[in-house]
Amino acid sequence: MFIGLIFIIIGALFLISILVPNFSLNFSYLFPIVLIIGALYYIIKGKRFTLANTTVLFLGIWFLLEVLNIISEPYDDAFLPILLIIIGIFIVIESIKVKKVFKRKDNNLKNYYGIFSGLEERVTDTNFKGANIYSVFGGVDLDLRNLKLQKDITINCYSIFGGTSIFVSNNYKIKFNSFALFGGNENKALNDNNKKNYTLTINCISIFGGTEVN
Repeated sequence: MFIGLIFIIIGALFLISILVPNFSLNFSYLFPIVLIIGALYYIIKGKRFTLANTTVLFLGIWFLLEVLNIISEPYDDAFLPILLIIIGIFIVIESIKVKKVFKRKDNNLKNYYGIFSGLEERVTDTNFKGANIYSVFGGVDLDLRNLKLQKDITINCYSIFGGTSIFVSNNYKIKFNSFALFGGNENKALNDNNKKNYTLTINCISIFGGTEVN
């Protein structure tokens, strides 16, 4: 809705400038201001800084400073280094988080591969101890809806230029850990907060790809 309102406002301003000749508006200020407002909206809505909203905020501020002639030669050459530093900082921070999440390795986990291909698997084995899922230029669909957990288990998802879909039941708790770089992870599953039920932990790393839990 927010994006739609921005388009309506921009269109209305253009229309006014056409219908009212005496109306003067410098549209060079409009684009960076829209970027700044949009970034701040998603930062406040999500209550956190992400690589996407921080990058958009930086672009908006930079373009606005250029329009105001606050940034000029030779400092305008600093645009790319600053942008790379911002991206690098987020990668380092998220890498630290991912390292903490994935620090425990379990050799008993089953491996599913969707590499340049697709894989669909339904799990009903009561001895299922968890899995590693690799979706690389392909996809893996893992159906756990008929699975009855006998203990807490973990599934690690690596989606690189690919997609992973996990279908779960509502009779266990879901713990969702996510890292995405130029991709996205989403947990749409209903979480059962019953303390007696076991926990399914899903760790996701997505780079130009995504993982979805339904």
